[in-house]
Amino acid sequence: MFLLRVSLLLFSAQICVGCQIPGNALCWLFDYDLVVGEGCCGGSYCFPYPYDGGKDSFCQFIERLKEGAFCGNRIGICEDGLTCDLVATVPTCKKNTAATTATTPAVIITTPVDNGSCQKPGQALCYLAEYEVSVGNPCCADADCVVYPGDASGDKFCQFKDPIEEGDFCGNMVGVCAEGFTCSSNICTASAANCALLDVVCYSPTTVPIGCCDPTNKCLTDPSNTNRFTCQVQRDDCAATDTPCFLPDVDPPFVTTCCDPSEKCLPRPPLTEDFIMSFTCQGSCATNNEVCFSTTVLKDCCPGLTCTDDGKPSTTNTYTCK
Repeated sequence: MFLLRVSLLLFSAQICVGCQIPGNALCWLFDYDLVVGEGCCGGSYCFPYPYDGGKDSFCQFIERLKEGAFCGNRIGICEDGLTCDLVATVPTCKKNTAATTATTPAVIITTPVDNGSCQKPGQALCYLAEYEVSVGNPCCADADCVVYPGDASGDKFCQFKDPIEEGDFCGNMVGVCAEGFTCSSNICTASAANCALLDVVCYSPTTVPIGCCDPTNKCLTDPSNTNRFTCQVQRDDCAATDTPCFLPDVDPPFVTTCCDPSEKCLPRPPLTEDFIMSFTCQGSCATNNEVCFSTTVLKDCCPGLTCTDDGKPSTTNTYTCK
């Protein structure tokens, strides 16, 4: 448990810079299918570290590490033909020989592949716009590497060339529905005039905002793509803003998702004398005069502001953004 607390504190330190720097920077919990922490910093990506046999994902450098380079602390993957010697005092990338126990598997950022030779449509990332780099295997013959409609990131995904017909599956960015149909609840459905069906885009930077056809739905950030909003059902099995979403020190650990997909599950200061670390759902930055640190609050200030005690007695333990 002590080691878990230490690792969580290190994880908290990574967040202070606004993004996670490679170096044991946990970004996805496999067992709970839960994204944690801030996004990975530029030049890095969230994927599994292949040398320790773990299933969780960490922010790692996209560019492969060269021979002799440090490869410990889950910072990245060695070039082809090299492996990370974790047995050494200082782990470095070395030539892959029979004497080395750890091997370097072929690492593909995306998982939907066809017999290891091509990517099938289905969240199949094939091009990162921010770095202008192709990733993963080529798309299969029936798919093209194109931008998904409504996605303002510019990233490209392997999608079916032919339009998807009525009643067929259209979720996970597999492609676009035929004319006159829209993707609702992952199925191509006849389009409704002037309103969006369940799981259909109701607002994006490239579309005109429209209301949800079902008045009980709400236009919320798409969990799979934060650059757009879709009509979603209100949930009861989730954590509201500033309520716990991950309690690692309880037995068994408590884990749930945030009700607002635009919020992230981030660490909070210990709330009890027993040093119980908690993660809560957190969203926007703290504005002028808003509390940014206390026994129950830990929040980044908006750009141009600083978290300060403003000369108050230290016994108050409350800081605000100025």
